[in-house]
Amino acid sequence: MSIIRMEGIVKTYQPNNVVANAGIDLELEEGKIHAIVGENGAGKTTLMKILYGEEQPDSGIIFIDNEKVNIPSPLVANRLGLGMVHQEFQLFPSLTAAQNIVLGAEPKKAGFFYDNKKADEIIKDLSIKYSLQTNPKTMIQRMTVGQKQRVEILKMLYRGARILILDEPTSVLVEQEIEALFKTMKRLADSGNTIVFITHKLREVKAVSDSVFIMKSGKMVACRDTKSVSKEDICYLMVGRRSEYSINKQPGQPGSVVLDVNNIRILEKDLKQPVLDAITFRIRKGEIFGIAGVAGNGQAELVEALFGLRKLSSGEVSINGQMILGSNPKSIRACGVAYVPAERTARGSAGQACLWENLIVSNTARFRKRLLLDMPAINLFADHKVSSYRIKAENNSMQAGTLSGGNLQKLVLSREFDGYPELLIIEEPTRGLDVKSADFVYSRVLDMRDSGCAILLISSDLNEIIALSDFIGVMYRGKITIILTNNQELSSYKIGEYMMGVRTGKVKN
Repeated sequence: MSIIRMEGIVKTYQPNNVVANAGIDLELEEGKIHAIVGENGAGKTTLMKILYGEEQPDSGIIFIDNEKVNIPSPLVANRLGLGMVHQEFQLFPSLTAAQNIVLGAEPKKAGFFYDNKKADEIIKDLSIKYSLQTNPKTMIQRMTVGQKQRVEILKMLYRGARILILDEPTSVLVEQEIEALFKTMKRLADSGNTIVFITHKLREVKAVSDSVFIMKSGKMVACRDTKSVSKEDICYLMVGRRSEYSINKQPGQPGSVVLDVNNIRILEKDLKQPVLDAITFRIRKGEIFGIAGVAGNGQAELVEALFGLRKLSSGEVSINGQMILGSNPKSIRACGVAYVPAERTARGSAGQACLWENLIVSNTARFRKRLLLDMPAINLFADHKVSSYRIKAENNSMQAGTLSGGNLQKLVLSREFDGYPELLIIEEPTRGLDVKSADFVYSRVLDMRDSGCAILLISSDLNEIIALSDFIGVMYRGKITIILTNNQELSSYKIGEYMMGVRTGKVKN
């Protein structure tokens, strides 16, 4: 029996008349797990945001339990039994799990005061009922990414969600956490809940879903029973070819040391242990050094320190023998360093600025003609980037904030990949990218490595780390606990054990 029916959903974004959804029909069966896949800009997230009340359609009808409904906001969606867990978690770090879960719908005592004890009891009961082990008293800032995700799911279940929408739910999880999430999804479906998840990972579609919906260019092109369709068939319907990735990595030819990190530490007053502790590694020309780790174990602080965004307490960092301790991002860029941040909206781009402004922001001097900008040269440069990186945009004067997440990622990558920097620091390069786009990025990263660029790769996708890296450093609680030489014996499961602190090893490269 269908629980959700969407008919003729149309959504167009102005002022550039970008069609995100072009008359989409979607029907979801109750108590099943449904996957939605498609290229970047296919309209997957927009469709789910419309279902959750975060976006309003230009036209179309939505039915829940065969009754026509209007969903003007997430609050109304919650009342109708809908819940959505976003790719970027919406939690307050300084509050406990219980406080985050009940926020806005707190249990009261004496009709007025927040009942802390009652909130903890409710969360414990929900945790047991759905096998989502969570300590209600734990602060969010002390949780792993997998634990935070559990809190987000519990937050929706607490609000009575029968239909749960998950946007790229595995993008920041290690293998063991992915397995745990899939078990949770199956338990929820078995108990009558309906799950919809957006993903680019076809292995996961096959592993956990009952049906798969394939979108392309704002249209629903196919719906298949997952058991009756192969990964190759899904891939072909998505991008017109039958394989997911074609990484052609040749043996490296490393040269001299470019980045030398020696015993760096970052101490913060309020924390019992260092944010970074005795971090030491080197990256040579023509080498990719991958950093694997569960989010929150010091990867972000390491990158900020290397790019001049965070002050070190001790230690040394040099690029091509030149000390950069205390340098700012501008002077570090002048040393030949490019940086692709994980936060593409907050740190990697300016949403209110147009595409060409985002593309030249780190090198405006190149496009100056006396006191003015050389607009013909800028337009030529921007149009080339938009075309060569397959960014779906009407023109280079569009605001960057109107791009889909995947296309915004490609915009940032196209800027930072311009030329051949001495050192490329790149975080989560393919998060949110479809198969074809990820393949393009992998090829470009390997081209840069083969041309002599030193690359520091930080990614939560272990398959990506293994596929691209020459050496892999695993971070756990602010330390690099082991440095592994990439070879045939490495598996994502084995690295996952180091990431979770189950295994330890030697640090040397």
